[in-house]
Amino acid sequence: MRPDWSKYVGLEWKEEGPDHFRCWDLVRLVLRAEFGVELPAYDEEYATSQDKDEIARLLRRETALRGTEIPLAKARAGDVIVLRIEGQPWHIGIVMEPPRFLHIEKGLNACVDRWDAMRWKRRIIGLYRAEARL
Repeated sequence: MRPDWSKYVGLEWKEEGPDHFRCWDLVRLVLRAEFGVELPAYDEEYATSQDKDEIARLLRRETALRGTEIPLAKARAGDVIVLRIEGQPWHIGIVMEPPRFLHIEKGLNACVDRWDAMRWKRRIIGLYRAEARL
């Protein structure tokens, strides 16, 4: 069964509070609801999206421990794309149908982009598949 991606498009970014919702939260939500994969929340690890060094450290650790790097040509729905912002791995999204991915950015609602778009293609660090999905 294919995920109903439309229910995630438009979800609102929220920086703080018990109902915060950032890029990591979106990926966690989709992986859990659509693919049965649990990822940790890391709510205690960083307070805001401005804690960029901590976010970069967490993404490096998370992809190293919980995922296998996948070539873009072998991407499939549910793979996680890690993107570079200001030279660091500070953003992630989830592959819908290659090359489209779902993500949410600070101050914006969840949307669909293409990783081969000018804005993103040079920022790709890697694509990872959760070990539970190999």
